[in-house]
Amino acid sequence: EHAATRDVALLQLQPDPASRLLKLTAEARNAPAMFAYVRRLATADGLAEVHLVSHQVQRDDPQRPIQFSVQASLRGAR
Repeated sequence: EHAATRDVALLQLQPDPASRLLKLTAEARNAPAMFAYVRRLATADGLAEVHLVSHQVQRDDPQRPIQFSVQASLRGAR
C-alpha cells in the first residue's frame, strides 16, 4: 500500500506463504514510475529481495504503459 502512486496500477497480487514469495503484476505510465515503484517496494516492511522479473511496453495502448512483474521474499512468513 505504501508503494502505491497514481502512476502505477496494481493488477495482480499473488502471495505464496508456503514458499515465502510475493509475486505481483502492475502497470506504470512510464519507466521512471516503474523503477520508483520497485524501489519503494524494496523499502517496504515485510519484503526482502525485491526484483523486477519482467516488463513489456503495451504497444496496443496509445499511452504506451509498461506492464511489469515483481517478485519478493516475504519476511517473517512461516
